Amino acid sequence: MPIMDGYECTKHLKRLFEKDPQCKCPIIACTAYVQESEKIKALEAGMDDYCTKPLDRNRVRELLRKFKLTP
Repeated sequence: MPIMDGYECTKHLKRLFEKDPQCKCPIIACTAYVQESEKIKALEAGMDDYCTKPLDRNRVRELLRKFKLTP
């Protein structure tokens, strides 16, 4: 992203969510980086979960269910 990276964007969104809980939504990192340190960095930035590319259909379904984004 040209203005800020995903970590900074997450921190910004989380601050907004604190002000207005009705617009809260989960933030899931989706990256090609598979190192554990990258997962930790994403979660420390405030992301709610983490998945890696290439996307796995079952993992996406699991995340949608986890955050109640699908029936």
